[in-house]
Amino acid sequence: GEILTFRQLATALRRRWWIVLLTMVVLGAAAYLVALVQAPRYEAQAEIVYQPPNLQLYGAGLSQVAGSEAHNLQSDALVLKTIPFAERVRNSLGSSLSSKDLLAAVKVKTDPDLDLITIVVRSSNPNTAAEVANAFAQQFVTLRQEQVAELLNRARDLLKRRLDQLTPEQAASSYGLTLQQQYDDLGVLLGLGITDYRILQEASVPAWPVIPRPALYIELGVALGLLLGCGVALLVSYYDRRVEEEAVIGDTLGVPVLALLPKISQGWARFGRRKISCAGFRKSCEVLFDPVRTLRSTLKLVGLGKNLGSLLVTSTLPGEGKSTVAIDLALAMALSGHRVLLVDADLRSPSVAQYLGLSNLRGMSDVLAGRAGWVEVAQTVELRRFVPESYRMYENGRQYRGNSTFLCVTSGSAPLNPSELLEAADLGRILAEMRTVCDVVILDSPPLLVASDAILVSGIVDAALLVTRLGVVSREQLEESKSLLDMAKANLVGVVVVGSKTRSRYYGYYYHK
Repeated sequence: GEILTFRQLATALRRRWWIVLLTMVVLGAAAYLVALVQAPRYEAQAEIVYQPPNLQLYGAGLSQVAGSEAHNLQSDALVLKTIPFAERVRNSLGSSLSSKDLLAAVKVKTDPDLDLITIVVRSSNPNTAAEVANAFAQQFVTLRQEQVAELLNRARDLLKRRLDQLTPEQAASSYGLTLQQQYDDLGVLLGLGITDYRILQEASVPAWPVIPRPALYIELGVALGLLLGCGVALLVSYYDRRVEEEAVIGDTLGVPVLALLPKISQGWARFGRRKISCAGFRKSCEVLFDPVRTLRSTLKLVGLGKNLGSLLVTSTLPGEGKSTVAIDLALAMALSGHRVLLVDADLRSPSVAQYLGLSNLRGMSDVLAGRAGWVEVAQTVELRRFVPESYRMYENGRQYRGNSTFLCVTSGSAPLNPSELLEAADLGRILAEMRTVCDVVILDSPPLLVASDAILVSGIVDAALLVTRLGVVSREQLEESKSLLDMAKANLVGVVVVGSKTRSRYYGYYYHK
């Protein structure tokens, strides 16, 4: 029931430009294919003009015929579309085409202002088109000549009867002489073989077909694709409930947006279908350094590292980038001098070990099961593998006072029942032990709407951070995630938006410049 504003329409078309482009390309290509398979049609046209000679003398002759009517171009042209006339043309051509086929190929146009009749013929053969057009024009002129001759003969016969009825004295009078002059004039006209129409322009053999016209077909296909593509894009946007604006996320969750991370292209892993995360700040991932550092600063303002020692990083659905955010935040916190422990608490679909290149034989599942202490399974991650040298130095060249490593506890072997394992373990005690050694404990948990693991952990940690990727989750799913966190009495301090084009445009300009 909502009405889209002009700004929303423009935004929808901009974000779904590929639909418009794809529709234009598909319809343009389809139109071109139609042009290729369509049989060529050639068009030839002949022109006939109404132009009677010696109009005064001709009019005098016609005046002798009772019931003669004024000239009417449209009425004269009607004969061109009759079966008898088409049969006359067919006989003159010796064509194998039927009269109906000839009429179907002919189109007649009239211009009363110019007294012009145009005969247009379309055929698959250019020579046939020209021959038929000229035959129709010539037979029309001949027919009119025959009709005029018949008309003149009738007038001459009428004058002859009148002259025969005159006495010698009447024949010698001025009246008799006038009738004789008219009789002689009509004889002259008959001898000249006059007609009231003549061919103004004969049809020439066309060099190019009028159908198909590939360029025109493509233009029409692209134009139709543009209109249809815009309609489809707007329709998809209207029914697509996925959130695509940063402001909507903050308003829905009722928490501040702490950072906007640009979208980074990801390659495919060599084995399997999992995408390789943009973990760290090297190569194309360097644009994440400033927004992650902004996230680190905002989290420090709410007490992370002091009052808040443990942070849960989760998301609504898989594939939103929570693991990448957790890793990059751990790197940024270590750079600022904090003793950081990153825990992969996603026991269902772990990824931290793969992204950091660590062993996953033993990990958090062993700690929760009581088979090992967290110190035994913790591994060291060196920052230099993921952070360029320039980011580990102040602008004046002095080395950072921060750490060069941080600790990481991977997920370990996958348990049969992750939720039961989390419920049975004393996770609060484990986190407390971790806090005795580390300033910040960052936990990467499963998505909220996929498993209950994150809900169990969110009520134990000091704070929770929700990662949301634009164009992935709907407003209803965000509201459900917020409701789950509220039921667990989690301290949701903010949200990180991934895939922000606005942010990526600013950072892209900065780094390229």
